[in-house]
Amino acid sequence: MTLRANRHVLAATRVDSGALTQVGVVLHRFDEPGTYQCRVFRGERLAGRCFVVVDPEAGASDATVDLAKVGHDGSTPSTGAIEADDPTYRVHPNGVVIFHVSRGSGSYHVVASRPRDGGEGFETVFDSTSLGTDDVFLARPIRPGRYTVTNAHSNAEGELIVTRPEKGDLFTPRVPVSATIGGTVDPERVETVAAQGVAYRVERRARVVVEHEADLESDRGDGDREPVRPRPRPRPGRSIVGWPPSDDRFTLVHPEIGERSDAIPVDVIESIGEANAEGLASVGVRSVADLARMNPASVARAIDASPERASRLVETAQLVTLGASSTTADLLTRLGETSRTITGADPEDLLKRIRTGIAEDELPESDGFDPAISELGPLVANANRFGAHD
Repeated sequence: MTLRANRHVLAATRVDSGALTQVGVVLHRFDEPGTYQCRVFRGERLAGRCFVVVDPEAGASDATVDLAKVGHDGSTPSTGAIEADDPTYRVHPNGVVIFHVSRGSGSYHVVASRPRDGGEGFETVFDSTSLGTDDVFLARPIRPGRYTVTNAHSNAEGELIVTRPEKGDLFTPRVPVSATIGGTVDPERVETVAAQGVAYRVERRARVVVEHEADLESDRGDGDREPVRPRPRPRPGRSIVGWPPSDDRFTLVHPEIGERSDAIPVDVIESIGEANAEGLASVGVRSVADLARMNPASVARAIDASPERASRLVETAQLVTLGASSTTADLLTRLGETSRTITGADPEDLLKRIRTGIAEDELPESDGFDPAISELGPLVANANRFGAHD
């Protein structure tokens, strides 16, 4: 049974955000507190339903919904009342709901609704066949080859190249590559390794369709040819400084600054200072993403700093790449927190520790700085989702 399922996945040539299979995942945030009824369809047939309760008091920042396991026999009435057999998920307003399919041939989609004001009927607030702004579709093709990536609503088109992993490297964890889709696909061409995945953030209404177009040249009749591997594409004025280009946790879009972390200059971290920024530039470190990749010993030599000071700067940069402000990242590292230790952490606990540290003069207080759960919640969620830095 397992072998047949794997064959199906490996043979998949189409990944569709409107008909989820095992190689597609949708991430959606329900911003408003309340109870949302999620009807799950398989093709045109109602397969079941679940409920998502968005509650500021919820302990979980994220919720994962397996569409293959949701529901009863498809005959569930479309009412807003939670019944005993209805799977129910609680999530914080800052968290995301992850819809995926764990088994079978898939073709699922989900429609979420909530009661209208006044109690007359329901209004649809989310439909996975037509994703809205800031929804994310994670496509994880396994079959190597060249794929077209299309927004069926705007006809925007891009290209995805999926290469084979090197021998013995199949199960090496890799974070997804980041891209956007809406009126255009940006970047137009993306290169990944099989099963790595591409996270397409929606900039306007989209149904993302990824279709296999051709095999790679290296897979056509010559088993001795070297597989095509993704190559780094350095931006002007930026050094790759020797790290693999596939680690895209370093290129997440920073929610506060609005830029990819490999475009944010290293001097955004105020504690570095101009002289240290120049020293880092001399060894090819110009962005926070560059610094986040550095070995602390190399940083210590570049800026003539102690090992402890260098480690804290690298850890601060790593937190910034995951979405922390420079001030919050600096305070967290002073508390001994890193991208690794905040994985699975409670955002409320981190907030309490920062505020207590400032109040008791154990941490420096920055003018006008007011740490908030609205920053720490997504920060922890990013650490959970994209993995800790090594």
